[in-house]
Amino acid sequence: MEERSLLIEKLKAIKENEYKVPEKENPFDLVIKMMNFIGDTDGYFRDTLIYSTLANWIIDGVFDSDELYQILNLSLDENHLFYKIGAKDDDSVFTRTFSALVIPLVLYVHKKSAFLSLEDLDMVKDKLICYIITEEDVRGYDRDKGWIHGMAHAADGLDELAKCSEINDEDLKTILQVIHKKMTINDYVYVNDEDERMVTAVISILERNIVAESEIISWIENFSNINKIGRYPEDGIVYLNTKNILRSLYFRLLRKEEYEKYVKAIKGVLDGISKF
Repeated sequence: MEERSLLIEKLKAIKENEYKVPEKENPFDLVIKMMNFIGDTDGYFRDTLIYSTLANWIIDGVFDSDELYQILNLSLDENHLFYKIGAKDDDSVFTRTFSALVIPLVLYVHKKSAFLSLEDLDMVKDKLICYIITEEDVRGYDRDKGWIHGMAHAADGLDELAKCSEINDEDLKTILQVIHKKMTINDYVYVNDEDERMVTAVISILERNIVAESEIISWIENFSNINKIGRYPEDGIVYLNTKNILRSLYFRLLRKEEYEKYVKAIKGVLDGISKF
């Protein structure tokens, strides 16, 4: 039986057994095999079997810190997060976007056990931001091949990164800026809750309470500077993306008294921007 078929059968059995590690199976060796197929175009194999097994095992503490470190670095390398980076509308995107989903899993464990150094976290931050900026294929879903969702997956990584106590105010401001940049593109309308996932990362930044209020308000007000080029549909797309992330943030903050100034700033921007 070929390696792919054998792996599918093993992962199906693992799923049916509530993700328990099989006897006489080295889970780390199995993860390395999974990472070889993490961009498979079969959505069930890629998402339901590979990712779900990875998620359960990482969160449940199956791996020691050295193994987690190796898994993290593998996900961030040129054959995974940066595999054929810059390509658009081809299947290489699945490898990149599902490798991105490994990052928040490892960071989640780090928040509990602090096994990554500050240098490690800086490396993760820099690579994740580089990925977000350089990813050209931001499709959310393919009718035949399933979820792609690169910016939603990247947002999950930003969210977990923002929650790490080692990440300082300058780092958080950098994260805010990359969110602004990527969520105001003019060649694709985000329609698969990418705005909500990015707003979750923004909320985590606000909850750290280390970025100055004036800096947050300035970031919000900067959304009023829509980068229009005088052509449709591009100007309509950037308007929709801008409006959607602001609305998502507005309603997430609306009933939180401590963020009243931010709600007011968002409303001011929304009242002032126009489609044309």
